Amino acid sequence: MVHVTERLSTTARVAPSPSPNAIPVTPQAHIYKLEAAEQLPVLNLRLTISWLLCTPERNLRFLRWNKRQFRTLSHLHRIGAFVGFVALVVPRPYGLYLTFPSLLCCLPAICCSYAMLSIDMVRILFEQYDFWFFTAVNLLTWTLLTWLVWDVRVLLLANGALTLQLTMFLDANFRTFVPAVKSCAIAIPVILVLSILVAMKRLDALPEAYAKTFQIARLQLQLVDLFLNTSVTLVLFLIRKTYTKRKLLQRRNAQTRVVGCVIYHAKLQLRAMTVASHHSEQSTNDRPSAYETHVLRKQLGITAHKLYPALKTGRPAHYRQQLTLVSLRLSTIDTRRTLWSRWCQHSVGNLLIVVQVLLYVLGAAGLFCTAGSLLLPSVASTNHDSEANMLSQRALLAIPFSGFAATTVFVTIFVLASQIDILRALIRNFNFLFPSLQCTLASLCLADTMRWDYRVWAIAAFWLWFHWILVLDAVTPPVRTLLGFRKSMVIPVVVGFWFGIASVAVALFVDSPILSDRVLLRCSRPRERDSSC
Repeated sequence: MVHVTERLSTTARVAPSPSPNAIPVTPQAHIYKLEAAEQLPVLNLRLTISWLLCTPERNLRFLRWNKRQFRTLSHLHRIGAFVGFVALVVPRPYGLYLTFPSLLCCLPAICCSYAMLSIDMVRILFEQYDFWFFTAVNLLTWTLLTWLVWDVRVLLLANGALTLQLTMFLDANFRTFVPAVKSCAIAIPVILVLSILVAMKRLDALPEAYAKTFQIARLQLQLVDLFLNTSVTLVLFLIRKTYTKRKLLQRRNAQTRVVGCVIYHAKLQLRAMTVASHHSEQSTNDRPSAYETHVLRKQLGITAHKLYPALKTGRPAHYRQQLTLVSLRLSTIDTRRTLWSRWCQHSVGNLLIVVQVLLYVLGAAGLFCTAGSLLLPSVASTNHDSEANMLSQRALLAIPFSGFAATTVFVTIFVLASQIDILRALIRNFNFLFPSLQCTLASLCLADTMRWDYRVWAIAAFWLWFHWILVLDAVTPPVRTLLGFRKSMVIPVVVGFWFGIASVAVALFVDSPILSDRVLLRCSRPRERDSSC
C-alpha cells in the first residue's frame, strides 16, 4: 500500500468540536487541536499518463518492465547528465560532440518518469501557486541560459529544464520519487557551478551574449544578472526539496511507504478540544462556523482503511487512497503559552473598547504614514540653504519615523500575543524563511537606491508589516477575540503593501527623483597577463 504525505496551508476554520459524549465547551478552554479542515482528496493511483496512452495490458507490462529496469535507467540518466554538464563547460567544439550521447542517456528515464505521474495529483498541483511560481523560475533560468549558448547545445538546456520540472511534479511521482530526489540533490551543485562560470564569463558562449541587456523604459537589465537571480532562486527551491526528503536519499522505492509532498497545500483548522475529545475521533466534515485564519503548513499522510471506508472492501479498491494527516509535532496547542505570559491572564473576554480602538488607530496611522513616505522626495533633491527648507526637511523626517514607531508598537503587541509553539514552527518553515529572505534583500536594495536617507524608516516599517502577515497564524483564536481582531483587517495592509510596490515600480521605469541609480556589487575577473612578457 502506498502512503502519501502532504504539506498544508491556506485558510482554516477554528470551531468547537461537537461530540455527543463530551462536556460543553466553556470559555476557559485553552487546548486546541490541529486537524484537517475538510475532507482531503482521494487519489486514483492507477490513473497515470501511461494508463491513458496504453491499453490496460500494455500499461501493466510497462509498469512491470519499469519496475525492473528503472534503476538502470536512473543510473544512465545521471551519466548522461554528467556528460551534458561537461558538454556545457568544455570548449564549444568538444561540447557539440557530447550533446547527442547525453540526450540518448537522459531521455529514457525522463519519458518513463513523466509517463508514471499521477493525473489526479497533477490536477491538484495545477491549483497551487508554488507550482506555477517555481515552474516559471525554472523555464526562465534555462531560457536565459539559451541566450548564452546559442547552438546545438540548447538541446541540453531543454533536457535540463524537463529534468528539473520533474521536481515540480515530485508530489505526483509515487513510483520513482527516490531517484528523483537524488537527481534533485545532484542538480544543486551543477546549477551553482554553471552560475559561477556565467558570472565569471568562463562559459564558452557567444561573446556578445554576456553584454546583452534588456531595455525597459529607463531600466536596463543585464542578461547575466537575470540568470544569476533566477538560478539562485531555483537552487533555494531544490535545497528545500532535498532537505525535506533527506531521509529518502539512502532508500529504495520498495523500502519506502510514505511519499512526502512539498508543493501541495491543504487546509488545517484549530478545533477547541473538550474533555471527551481525547477519547473520540474528530470528524473533518462537521465544521461549525467560527474564526477563520491562516495556519502554518503541516504534513499529510494516509491511513486509508480508516478514513476511506471503501478500502476495507479488499483488493478491487487498493489503488484508491486518500490523503490524510500523519502525526503532527503540534498535535495540541495550549493558547496560554504566549510569548508574553500575561496574555493568559486576560484570556476571558475582550479588552476595553477604548484600548482596541487605540490599538487599531495606531496601526492605521503607521500604515498610512509608511505608504505615503515612499512618495516623498529624496534628501539630495531638497535645498539645504534656507532655514525654512531645513524645517521642511525635519517635518518630512517626522512622517516616516512616526510610521515606523507606530508600526513597531502595533506589530510588537501581536508578536507578544503569539503562541510560542506555533511561532517557533513558523519561523523554521521554508514558507516563512524564503519570502522573509526575499523581502529582506529587496528592502536592503531599495534602501540603497534611496541612498539610506530618512525614507529608510518607511522601508523598515514595510518590512515589519510583511513579517506581521507571515506570523499572524501564531495568534490563536482566544487572543484574537481578546484583541478584537478580524481577518478582514489584513486587507488594508495588503493594499498598502501593493501600493508601495507599485510606487517603487513606477519610479524604476520613469525618470523619478525618488530613486537613484546604484551599483550594489561589481565583480570582474583579473586581466590575463600579456603572453609576450
